[in-house]
Amino acid sequence: MDRCVKLVKNLKNIFAICCMLNSMLILTSCSKGVLAASDNERISFLKRYDIAVNTARPYYNSQVVIPKTFNTIWKMRSIFSEDLLDIKLDRFKGKNCNIYMYPVSKLAFDVRKDDPVETRAVIISYDDHIICSYIDFILEIRVVAPMSLNGKTISELSQISWDVWKAKMDSDDNKRVVIWEYYDSLKSGNYEEAYSYIYDKKNISKEYFIDTASKLNLSYIDFLSLEQTNEPSDYECSFTVKANIKDGKKIKTCEIVFNLKKDSSSKEYDGWKIYSVKEK
Repeated sequence: MDRCVKLVKNLKNIFAICCMLNSMLILTSCSKGVLAASDNERISFLKRYDIAVNTARPYYNSQVVIPKTFNTIWKMRSIFSEDLLDIKLDRFKGKNCNIYMYPVSKLAFDVRKDDPVETRAVIISYDDHIICSYIDFILEIRVVAPMSLNGKTISELSQISWDVWKAKMDSDDNKRVVIWEYYDSLKSGNYEEAYSYIYDKKNISKEYFIDTASKLNLSYIDFLSLEQTNEPSDYECSFTVKANIKDGKKIKTCEIVFNLKKDSSSKEYDGWKIYSVKEK
């Protein structure tokens, strides 16, 4: 009798362990994403959601590094990923991934749009596994909000209005544009224009800035990467730029840290201006 009881307990333990292992395998599989190494496999993945791809048209493919600090677009992508695949993109920060954009010929749901837009199915893949996918509408003014493959808008998933998301994306773009414009002005020798992008004009006079800038040799500078660092606030942010700069007759690669602040009195580029610049 005792042996039978022990046997039943052992069987229950074995069953419990098997269930636990099975759950771990399912979680591991989900956290890694859906295996799809080829275009056909990625297109088949979209077909599961009744999304038809126009294979007669070219698609877009690029390789990027998932940033360590998410901008607005990556925050939205993480929301789509968690809703559709139960994956948090945070764990892939700093990893190389591939982004595919397939032209869509048919969606399983209706989209309200007043202007004609290019509809694309976006797939982000890491190690041949799909870790994120959603529907994007390519139009400069971004009048249509991106949607999940299930037809949910980013506003439904996040409880944040599309106008707020759009304003945040525009602000992200403006931060980068200010940095580009600042250095373009310096390279071209337009120091007065470069000075207009400076935040702290009380402590840095125009004469001092122009005199200092004219002594620098910035006729050659090539930006290699531009990445936001640290979580930004509504009024401050920082970026690290990796660039090739001409130092005498040699080209050296360096990292430059840009700190930006928002000037509420300025409307250009959403008020973002250069607060400080220093080489790492």
